[in-house]
Amino acid sequence: MIKGEEKKAPLLIFKKKHKRNNKMKKVLITIAIMLTVGMGVSLGQTVTDSWAFGFGFSYPRFSSVNVTSLNSNYGGYLSLQRNFSEHVGLRIKGSYLHIEGQWSDPFYNQITEKTGLITGDLDLLYYLVPCAPVSPYLYAGGGVNYKTISNGQTVYPDDNKFGTHLTVGTGAEFKLDPNWSIVAEFGYHWTNNSELDGTIIPAEINGRDTYLVLSAGVNMFFDKGKPS
Repeated sequence: MIKGEEKKAPLLIFKKKHKRNNKMKKVLITIAIMLTVGMGVSLGQTVTDSWAFGFGFSYPRFSSVNVTSLNSNYGGYLSLQRNFSEHVGLRIKGSYLHIEGQWSDPFYNQITEKTGLITGDLDLLYYLVPCAPVSPYLYAGGGVNYKTISNGQTVYPDDNKFGTHLTVGTGAEFKLDPNWSIVAEFGYHWTNNSELDGTIIPAEINGRDTYLVLSAGVNMFFDKGKPS
């Protein structure tokens, strides 16, 4: 190959790559504009009232308890929600949560405690900006729970017990189209006693174990009212 051609070859390769990069940037910009315009059209469609069926995954974790919280937790939920207006909704939610903690015996052996929790909640939701593509909301409510405990530090007459809890939380709804949305949520739960983690301290009086739940899921809307 001639020396002049050797010098031109890298330049030609650079120019071709530069053109490809420019084309790719144009394509990405075009897609971004189309998505933005499409979202602006579809996401603004909020209705005056509706029903919604929801499902998703949860990550629970002990908060104020007598054991050390672990990370090997998981869960899931189903929900049915009635939106009475753009701002106010009432939700029934059923969940299963698996939560783990750790405690030490007199010989300093680390024992892993496991709590299985089945919950049923009734929550009131308030949407702060209901007509926005991303709609934040607050919620509060309460419910009942049924727990099973293995490797608890305290021996109870019966490890399988019913209980109650109060809940407050916040979340955000990302509207995909008039029929579907993605939901991300954080909830904080107070139980009615100190048995959730399988450990009761002798000096503890009127203790209330707490736990938190991060969740993400999907809502499917049906029986919708008029557009607002």
